[in-house]
Amino acid sequence: PVEDVDNLSAPKPAEWMLIADKASSSFADHLRVQLESQGQDVILVDAADLSPDTSSDHVVVMLGWDKDAEYASAPLEQFLEIAQQLGKLPNNPDLWVVTRGGALITDLPEERSVEPVQSALWGFARVFMNEHPEIRCRLVDIASSSGSDAISRRLSNELLWPDESDEVVLASEGRYVPSIKRASQPEKTVSDRQSQFRLDFKVPGQLRNLLWMPQSPAGLAENQVEVESMATGLNFRDVMYLMGLLPDEAVERGFAGASLGLEFSGVVTRVGSAVHEFEPGDCVMGFGSSCFASHVVTRADALAHLPDQWDFEAAATVPTVFFTAYYALKHLANVQPGEKVLIHGAAGGVGIAAIQVARHLGAEIFATAGSDEKRDFVRLLGADHVLDSRSLAFSDDIDRITQGEGVDVVLNSLAGEAIRRNLSVLKPFGRFLELGKRDFFENTPIGLRPFKDNISYFGIDADQLLIARPEFAGRMFRQVMSLFREGVLTPLPYRAFAAENVVEAFRYMQQARHIGKVVVSLNKAHPDIQPEKPINQEMTLNGESTWLITGGLSGFGLQSAKWLVSRGVRNLVLLGRRGLNTPGASEEVDLLTEQGVDVRALACDITDAKCLAGVIKQVRDEMPPLRGVLHAAMVIDDRLVDNLDADSMESVVRPKLAGAWNLHKQTLDVPLEHFILYSSITTSIGNPGQGNYVAANAGLEGLVELRREMGLPAVSIGWGPISDAGYLTRNTAVRDSLEQRLGKPPMQAEQALSQLDRVLSGDSGVTGIANFDWNVLSR
Repeated sequence: PVEDVDNLSAPKPAEWMLIADKASSSFADHLRVQLESQGQDVILVDAADLSPDTSSDHVVVMLGWDKDAEYASAPLEQFLEIAQQLGKLPNNPDLWVVTRGGALITDLPEERSVEPVQSALWGFARVFMNEHPEIRCRLVDIASSSGSDAISRRLSNELLWPDESDEVVLASEGRYVPSIKRASQPEKTVSDRQSQFRLDFKVPGQLRNLLWMPQSPAGLAENQVEVESMATGLNFRDVMYLMGLLPDEAVERGFAGASLGLEFSGVVTRVGSAVHEFEPGDCVMGFGSSCFASHVVTRADALAHLPDQWDFEAAATVPTVFFTAYYALKHLANVQPGEKVLIHGAAGGVGIAAIQVARHLGAEIFATAGSDEKRDFVRLLGADHVLDSRSLAFSDDIDRITQGEGVDVVLNSLAGEAIRRNLSVLKPFGRFLELGKRDFFENTPIGLRPFKDNISYFGIDADQLLIARPEFAGRMFRQVMSLFREGVLTPLPYRAFAAENVVEAFRYMQQARHIGKVVVSLNKAHPDIQPEKPINQEMTLNGESTWLITGGLSGFGLQSAKWLVSRGVRNLVLLGRRGLNTPGASEEVDLLTEQGVDVRALACDITDAKCLAGVIKQVRDEMPPLRGVLHAAMVIDDRLVDNLDADSMESVVRPKLAGAWNLHKQTLDVPLEHFILYSSITTSIGNPGQGNYVAANAGLEGLVELRREMGLPAVSIGWGPISDAGYLTRNTAVRDSLEQRLGKPPMQAEQALSQLDRVLSGDSGVTGIANFDWNVLSR
């Protein structure tokens, strides 16, 4: 961050031309008012009616400020025309290119809305400033969510009192300028802890496989909140997931996903632009993904403020169990006063919460527990009848107590024969509430005969409810918290373990020795963190999944496909405009097939969304799950900006950026693990003669940031020149020119791809991999 201009002297009067299209015209008019209030002479020009004749001292260009982040070629073509006309003017006015969500910055410490086409404009302007050094060109990006008046006032200050910065971002919390950092530098943290970390495992099956691992700070969507965790509730779901006892389908569709930890408490550190009910410093509790972590990013509607006088450990006992019990008994079963409710496992977390909720609803409570100690505890909680959960005799006891009438509601967590015993004690119009998972995933059959009495059966998973019906879930959570504030409900008893003793916490839960809740305290935690995988360690990719590679039938895309095979991939879909008619493709496919790889070589123009949609459908219907996308397709048509035309711009940008956009859109409902876009190091340096190519790759980097804001996997790799694969093998003059400009010889494909292990094993976002000399490059 750099300082905003302040305490300003009166600006010198000058002539300004503001060029805007329809999407940007409203803001341009606000800016005109601000500049005129400072004594400036301003004209506002429609980009479609631009005349090449201007004597203005400054030209400000604003194009394509649409909210819809769709691919569109018009802003780039309009800017190309403006740039070419400015290059012919004798007076060399200063040029300001103002984008909204276009800056190529990957770790702005606040939420922003990224627009890939705006990023493409940013990249193209980098080339223009190198090709036309006689024109002082500056780039300014608006990343603030403030109103037009406030933003236009800040932009006016930036225009009237500039410093030496060529690229500036005006964000809500400050003014920033970009810089390049070496990948070996450690990530900055946002708290006083030495680093961010999370609990995970690499191989399921044993408790000792738990590892504290490094975690990179995540970007925030507009409705998200980042919380520094202080305590996390442990659930049987976490133990079963670690032990490999839950199938993928049991976790992938839930709010927490394939991660450890669903509920937590802590202190807010950052909020998204649309979040108004929380601010940094607030103490909160709620639901999230990977909650065994130093920091959790989650939706604002999945959080609630901590009631007064609560400690963080007590708060971590509440979200899952009370949300589940209230949803089951109040919403699904609609328990009425005087009805009889059977609660199994009543000394566990959900059981204790259910007793409190059932008492609030006026029910007569039948409760089971597995030991004398736990049954005594359940009696103290106020259960009217206490039974043994480890004996199937509970059904006979209920018949005896109720004189054969049975109960109105069963809240069940038992498996096997106990299911049938539960159904046998339900009254007509009774409600069966199933919390267990085992019978679902083992597909245990039950007879339909009991349902003749109008019995209702509900399968309950609060984790899925949070993602399938978020507004309803948020409303239910607020209702639960209001009961705590009224004193109707109280947090659970708990046993707390330090983060350093997390294995003991999981073992304690596994042995079912606890009453209430097991909580892991993260306050001031400094666990031993597993170091990052060494750079030279090869990663292993899942052989039972499929990868789709565009441009995968030749050049560097084909070499990348071979690299994936060397890392374990056994199912490939290689796309090219000519399919197997691509020169040499048939031979390469045969070689891969001989290695036991299922290869589909398909002809597809990825700029055609319908064609690509058909390919994606074919892959999903006929092949193992699609888990990786690698976009290596490209077209090169190098020209100076003055010699470019709309066709040349479109022919290069469209395969790269429109193709990537189509891949993004067509896979939004696919649980991808990797989404890789091949960019170029020329994007970082604004390489002269490649305005169209740099624009396309800059758009890719913007798309990566957009996906990461959405919580989707994405990485862009800005490759340096590759000498023995692809374009440069056919264009030696370009290869020699780049070597001279970068100060180092191009990389070989094998050398370049050896870096992919590190990139894909980390959380790099936008990365450049190139061989260059800083001193030569700076010239």
